[in-house]
Amino acid sequence: MGNGFVCPSWHGGLIYNRIQKPFQMKFIALVALTTLGSLLLVHTLTPPLMTEAVRMPLTAIVVVFTLLTPLLERWLRPREGATSGSHVRKVMGLTMIKMFLMLGIVLAYLLGKYPDPRVFGVAAYLIYLAFTGILIAESMRHTVPPTDPR
Repeated sequence: MGNGFVCPSWHGGLIYNRIQKPFQMKFIALVALTTLGSLLLVHTLTPPLMTEAVRMPLTAIVVVFTLLTPLLERWLRPREGATSGSHVRKVMGLTMIKMFLMLGIVLAYLLGKYPDPRVFGVAAYLIYLAFTGILIAESMRHTVPPTDPR
C-alpha cells in the first residue's frame, strides 16, 4: 500500500488514507457503544416501556444491525472514479431499502399476532434510526475526489 491512495480489494478500489484509521476506530467504537446502549435498554426497561415478549426479537435486531453496519459502511465507501452524486444516490438507496425492510419486519410482527406489536414497532424503529444515523454520518464523511471539469 505504501504511499498510494488506492488499495485494491475484493470489491474494487477503496480510497485509502492514513488519516482514515482513527476515524474507522471511532466508527467501530460508536457502533459498539450503540449496541451496548441498545441491549442495555432492551433488557433493563420495565413494562409499559418494554415487555418480556419483545426482548428476544429486539435483541436479534440489534445483533443484525451490529453485524451489518460495518459491512454496509465498507460497501458505501466511494470507489475510484465515483462522483458525489452517485455516492449520495448509493447511500440514499441503501437507506430506503433498509427502511422498507424494517417496515416489512414490523408489519410481519403485527400481522403475525405476536404480543405487544406497538412496543416492538417503536423500539425496532428507534434501533433502526440509531444505526442508520451512524451509517449515514460515516458514509457522508468520505470525500469523493472531484471530477475533471472538462
